[in-house]
Amino acid sequence: HMIWHIFIFIASIFHFIAIVYFM
Repeated sequence: HMIWHIFIFIASIFHFIAIVYFM
């Protein structure tokens, strides 16, 4: 269960970095 939480957390961070990078 915690693994899924960490995976979603990392995915959200990567998504945020992608938005800032392409901005």
